Amino acid sequence: MGKKLIEQIQAAAPMAKIVLLAAPQAAEYYPHIGFEQYHSAWLLRSNKPD
Repeated sequence: MGKKLIEQIQAAAPMAKIVLLAAPQAAEYYPHIGFEQYHSAWLLRSNKPD
């Protein structure tokens, strides 16, 4: 299902970039469908308590 969704996004918006946040257990899967791994990301959370 996920691969089909990505294909639909690419067909509808061929110039769009897709940023994926994945669980470590799934990291081996995404290169098989064309994703490139980046080793840094930054997150700024709101000031609201969780």
